[in-house]
Amino acid sequence: VEIRNIISKRGRKMIFLESKSKKQVIYSTITILGLVFTILWFTPILWIIVTSFKPTGEILTNPPQWIPSEFTSFHYDRVFLKPIAQWTFNSLYITIISTLLTIILGATAGYAFARLQFFGSTVLFWVVLSSFMMPFEVFLIPLYRMMGALDLVGTRWSIILPSIASPFAVYLFRQFFLGIPRDLEDAAAVDGAGLWRRFIYVILPLSVPACTSVGILAFAENFNQYLWPLLMSSSDTVKTLPVGIAQFAPSTTMGSTEITDYYGMGAAAATLLAIPSMIVFLILQRFFISNKMTSGMKF
Repeated sequence: VEIRNIISKRGRKMIFLESKSKKQVIYSTITILGLVFTILWFTPILWIIVTSFKPTGEILTNPPQWIPSEFTSFHYDRVFLKPIAQWTFNSLYITIISTLLTIILGATAGYAFARLQFFGSTVLFWVVLSSFMMPFEVFLIPLYRMMGALDLVGTRWSIILPSIASPFAVYLFRQFFLGIPRDLEDAAAVDGAGLWRRFIYVILPLSVPACTSVGILAFAENFNQYLWPLLMSSSDTVKTLPVGIAQFAPSTTMGSTEITDYYGMGAAAATLLAIPSMIVFLILQRFFISNKMTSGMKF
């Protein structure tokens, strides 16, 4: 019996070691693949940043020169001759207001679909989701005519208003609210809290991860919009940063030296364009990744 027990213990130990070894191999393989994909994803970004600091003569060399002989701010100096500050202000103004309104409308609509029972709620929700299948270009002419009828063409609000109704935000908030136990709202209702009071003091404090996720995605999408702001911005006082830096793209009518100059300025402008979104993500990433719900509700 003792010999059988010893053999059994050794067998279980060998199985445990084999299982642990397999897990280590799988973990190492996933880590290596993740590292390879990260390098492949980050290489073009690193190339743009390095190119923005290269002298003009080293941008289109063959073979490519990764490390410049000297780092220069020449391309940034030329980019800042344009009204970059005004474009950046317009982009941040439009993006911040659009993001806040997207969160507010998405949260209220998502709560209505998740908690309120009204006639046609399911059909209406599927109608909202069906808009995912329609490209934005389908709405260009109706939206343009609508903004014209409201006399908003050429204003910041003409760019803000079409972006605040986000089907993705409604869907994400609805799914998140469905995961919150109804008992919390029932307890608040017993204490005398009405519908809006329950939504503001119970649901919203628990929805920090959803609000942060929608906020990051909406900020990145609104800040990098190009086509609609291009149609709505007729002057530098309304023009956004993506629309403004598009003028640094080289054209086929330019000479080789001028094309190289515009490549450098385009790289510098693209680097400046990426900075705000990166800062917002770095600040909010821990909320974006975290799925924990806060507590401590107060009425």
